[in-house]
Order: sequence, then structure tokens, then C-alpha cells
Amino acid sequence: MKKRSQSRSDLDLRQDFAAADPLAWQEAAERLLKGAAIDTLVTETYEGIRRQPIYHRQDTTTGVCAFPTNSDGTWQICQDLPFTEPAEFNRAARDALSRGQDVLLLRLPTQQTSGSQLGSGITTLRNLETCLDKIDLTKTPLLVQAGAQALPALALFTAYCQKRGMNQPALQGAILLDPLAELAATGRWCASPETTFRDLSALAVWSHKNLPALRTLGVDASLYHNAGATAVQELAFAVATGTEYLRQAARFEPALTVDDVAGLMLFSFASGPDFFMQIAKLRAARLLWDRIVSVCGGSGKKMKLHACTATWNKSTLDPHVNILRATTEALAAVLAGCDSLQVGPFEAPTGSISPLAQRLARNTQIILKEEVHLDRVIDPSAGSWYLDALTEELARVAWQLFQQIEQEGGMFQALRAGLPQNLVRESVQERVRRVNNGTDTLIGTNKNIRWDEDLTGLLASARSQTNGGTARQSNLPVDQGLPFNERIKALAGAFLNGQPFAAVACTLDETGTEVQIEALQPWRASQRFENLRKATTAYETKRGKPLSAILLCLGVARDYKVPAARAADFLRVAGIRTVQQEVRPSSAFPDAPIFVMCGKNNDSPETVLTLATALKKQQPSAVLLLAGQPGERAESLRKAGIDHFIFEGINVPDVLTDVLIRIGALDDPVA
Repeated sequence: MKKRSQSRSDLDLRQDFAAADPLAWQEAAERLLKGAAIDTLVTETYEGIRRQPIYHRQDTTTGVCAFPTNSDGTWQICQDLPFTEPAEFNRAARDALSRGQDVLLLRLPTQQTSGSQLGSGITTLRNLETCLDKIDLTKTPLLVQAGAQALPALALFTAYCQKRGMNQPALQGAILLDPLAELAATGRWCASPETTFRDLSALAVWSHKNLPALRTLGVDASLYHNAGATAVQELAFAVATGTEYLRQAARFEPALTVDDVAGLMLFSFASGPDFFMQIAKLRAARLLWDRIVSVCGGSGKKMKLHACTATWNKSTLDPHVNILRATTEALAAVLAGCDSLQVGPFEAPTGSISPLAQRLARNTQIILKEEVHLDRVIDPSAGSWYLDALTEELARVAWQLFQQIEQEGGMFQALRAGLPQNLVRESVQERVRRVNNGTDTLIGTNKNIRWDEDLTGLLASARSQTNGGTARQSNLPVDQGLPFNERIKALAGAFLNGQPFAAVACTLDETGTEVQIEALQPWRASQRFENLRKATTAYETKRGKPLSAILLCLGVARDYKVPAARAADFLRVAGIRTVQQEVRPSSAFPDAPIFVMCGKNNDSPETVLTLATALKKQQPSAVLLLAGQPGERAESLRKAGIDHFIFEGINVPDVLTDVLIRIGALDDPVA
């Protein structure tokens, strides 16, 4: 055997290997591109950032490990439990905690979510006791997103601790007041801004003193993401909200330090489908918040960051693809250094979540810990020139938008003026355009459609988003002028006397001072495609047979094979099947509701016009499509009876909606 020329101790990577030359990398890439400029590979993101094909050390101004991250590289597993019956929730919670879940997520009936439709079924203290039966809250952290209802939420847990004889300061996790998230999601507050921010400040003082292990101020940026915001917008809205809370706390409670208030905050972000952008977004969030806390006079309280997988890109069509989407989103959040993570079950868009879906969501995180061992690495993305450069650019652009919000007077005034709503609306319009024309792919929805999928469940409405809350009536005598500590005691007493959550919560309402703005609307990119499939499925059920289109193949196989395949893929998006038929001079047209002419683009115009005219004469109600761009012939082809043209870049749901309307499968356009 040949001996090594160098021992391991003699190996010097710097001497033995030449340094990477950016120009050499560029030349190597252009050789693979066969002479094309490397700039042809530059892409632009929704955020307006130009993504380069190759990054080098000089593209970033920071060094390795220069970005703030979580302290130990690990994260807590926090999963939603979709049960509204308290005893059922309790069984599921104890099972989940025994199988690897770390944090117990509870949902209370707020203005944003109705207790009868979402969450844990907690409407009274007795319900809460049932939900938490045999669960030790001194060892199990909580996550309660209370919106604007953190006061009654804290009072409810105060009552729980009193009744159980539990030491309240031992509560861990987060019961979060986030009034701006409630305002953005519902479009309203039931109290004046003055009262809302005064209560926020008083809560900060009280919880800082009485609940040292519990975070009580939330900044939920995920609602902006799931309404369609870009990464830049999500970042800017998050840090602007946090800054608003710092400002208001300082205004009403000057004794609180910046570190006191920042230490009570938990930021929540969604992790979406753009893998590297999501890693950069969460890293940039810590960078921006560190800067804000420092500028405000703090000593650098690290951001506590909760991540959840996105909802806007999930689909009821081919829902198992949601597992892959959620896995990459979870991986991005972990690589970015989240402190806790919530993975959505793959069946969540359908509103009916099976035990299998819940288990897979939880096990996704367990695999990332126990098999990939990502909890043993601190900041695994550190040192990537691409991610460092992307993080810096994202932070820079988000800072500019943050400054624009500050010029409006802060996040509250910006929401009142409609700035975030307008920006998100523009982002959604661009996302919709790109999904509709196929630029952005949703596997199983606008590309690669499954034929063996059972769509029976689509005829039932998926779970709807609601901005309605429970009934808000109360005669409880709670004096708003009481000190905060006394108000908590009074509200806790109401719970101990059996009052329901809604009745206690509405004692905080102020008649005549309601704040109203335009609410952000959650959306899913696949909804319009799902509605098309619903319409086709209902039409087939009514007729008792599948809906099929005839592909009229012109010329020989090499002429029509590609156009016919594209036409079949196009129609499959709406669940329409296809049958090929070669056209001969003497061919008769079969009875069918839809026909597509497929051939070479340079086929004789006279042949196409003749066939179109003959078909429309024989079957005037049939829908006739042409696979390919019409070019200058569009007008003459339309006059001959061709209704639409199928080519790359068209608005797919618009065309398919019109096709279904023409054949009677739809009465009105699909929204």
C-alpha cells in the first residue's frame, strides 16, 4: 500500500490549497452556462432583493457568529391540540407531553377566536381545571396567545392557582397580551387606546414583580405573514410593534427599564416556503431587535423567538404535500435559532385533524432533534456567505420600512392610517398573480395534479376563519379605576364564583371608545384552485359521470405531443380529464362540452380556422380552446369560435373559471 505523502499533522489547508478566487468561480460558472453571462441567474424576491447565484466573503460585512442567536442551540416543541371538549383536550395534552412535547399551547375565547370553534374549550375556571388535570404547571411551560384579553387570562390562571394552592410565581412560559395583533386581526378594540396601553404598562409592572418566569407581552408577526406579507414587511411590523410597546410602557410606567419590558416579550414569526429567506428573516429579527433595544438604552436583552409553520401555502388538495412544506419550514426555523416551534398538522386546512396528522407534526420536530441532532449545534447557519449577506440585506430594507412606520407615529398610528394593510394588499396581489400564472408552484394544486385523490371531502366547507367572538354581556361590578393588582383579584374572584370567560372579559370594555380599522384577512394561495375542483366534483356528481375534454390532435405525434400534454396539465388543475383524438379530414367530432386543438404553432391558419368553424357549427355550446399562443391570429381565431388560448403565463384560474361557467358547472365566477 502506498504511504501518505503527508501526515495529518503536517497538512496546512492554507498552504496546500489555493484561495478561492471570485473571478475564477464566475468563469467556471459561465463555462457551464455555455457563454451566457452569470447575471442571467440573478433573481428578484418578493422583497425586492436581488439574489445572486454566487456569494463570496466580500459580500458580507459581518464575521462568523456575528449574528445574535438563541443561547444553547435547542428549542422547545410546542404543538396545537385541536380539541374543544376539555376532557378530550386533557387526554391529548397528557399524551403529547409524554411523547416529546415541551410546551402546552392553550387557546382562550377572545375577539379573534371563538371558544366554540377553536382552541381548548376553556370558557370557565372549571373547564381550565379539566384541561389541566394531572398536568404540573411548575414543570410544563404554557403558551397562551390572549390577544387583547391577557388581563382576564391572567386572572383566570390566578384563580386556578388559588383554587389549587399553587405558587403563582412558579408559572412558566407565556400568557401574552398583544393588543396590536388583536387590532390588526379583528379590526377593532373595545377600549380606548389610552386604556389599552395603560393596562399594558400596568401588566408589565405587575408581571415583572409577580411572575418572574412568565412572559406577558406578545408580538405576533405571523398574522401578517399569513395575510400575505413579505419577509421585509413581517420584520418591520414586528419590531415596530415591539417598539410601540416599549414606548407606551415608558410613557405610563417610567420606573420600568427597557430591559424590564423587553424581557417580558415573546416574538412570534411564521416560517414560510422560501427556505433561505426564512432563515435570514429570523436571524435579521434578532439583529434588528438588538439594535432597537440598544438604541433605547437597554443592555441587549435577547429576543425570545417562537416560530410556527405558515398557513397561507397549505392546501386541501393532495394534503400530504403539506408534510413536506411544513418539514422544510420547521428546518428553516430551527437553523435560524428559534426558541420554540409549532408545526401545523398537514390536515389543518381541511378543519378535520386526525391523530396521525398530529403525531406527524410533533414527530417532525423530534426527528430534527433526536436524529438530525440540530439541538446540539449553536447557530448552524453561521459562516454561510449567502445567508450572512441575505440577512444583512433583509435587515437593511426592513429597517427602512420600520423608519417609515415610525414617521407615521408608530405601529398603532400606522395601522390606523392603513399603511400595513396597503403594503400587505400589494404583496398579496403579486403572490396571487404568480400563483395563478404558474410562476410560483403549489404541487398538487396548480402543478402535478393527482388523479387518484378522493375529493369527496372538498364538497364540505373547510374550516372558516372568523373574526366573531363569544357573546359579550356582563353585569359584573369591576371598577376600572382600581389598581391593577386589585383588578386582577376582582376578576379572579369572578372566575372563582363560576363566571364564564366572555362575561369577565367584557367588564374591560368601554362603551363609546371603540377603535376600528381595516382588518387583515388571512388567505391561502390554493383556495381558488380548490373551489374549481369543488365545482368540477359537484358537476360530475350531478351528471353521474366524469367531466372530460377532447384533445383534437393535429398532424403527426411529434407535432401535437407536447401541446397536448400541456393542455392536459392545464385542464387537470380544475379536475377535468382529457381524451386524445387525432383529427383527419373526414373525422367527425364526438359530443363533448370542451375541445382543445393541439398542434404545431405554425400549422396552417386555414386548417385551424376551418376546423374551428366546423366544430362550432356542429356544437355551438361547446367550449373550444387552442393550445399555444395565437400571435397576430388572435382576432381571426376568436371570430372562428376559439374561446381561449392555453400558453405559459396565462391566468389559469380565470380561464378555467370561464370554461366551467360556459358549460354550466359554475353559476358565478370563483372568488
